[in-house]
Amino acid sequence: MNINKIKSTFGYVGFLPFALFAVCPWVFGGNIGITSIYFQLAYGSIILSFLGGMAWGWRDDQPNQAYNLSIGIIYSLVGCLALILIFIDQVLSLIHISEPTRLR
Repeated sequence: MNINKIKSTFGYVGFLPFALFAVCPWVFGGNIGITSIYFQLAYGSIILSFLGGMAWGWRDDQPNQAYNLSIGIIYSLVGCLALILIFIDQVLSLIHISEPTRLR
């Protein structure tokens, strides 16, 4: 089995959700469009986290391995931050403390 063909196939299959979620707002609009944008951002941030984690699988005898791991961790944190920022309004609504009612 040709490993390059498998990599290419998986690459195209991984691109399909990006393409699908990018077209949905134009085709459907409304709530479905907004939901597909959220899914596209979430999918992208998860992919970014996995790509950042690839540095953990590289050989440890490389001269710049500490730098490579640092960059991988930064990309993973950026992906996690993007995922948090997608739902920041829900997170803030959970921690929002309303003003106490005062007795008159």
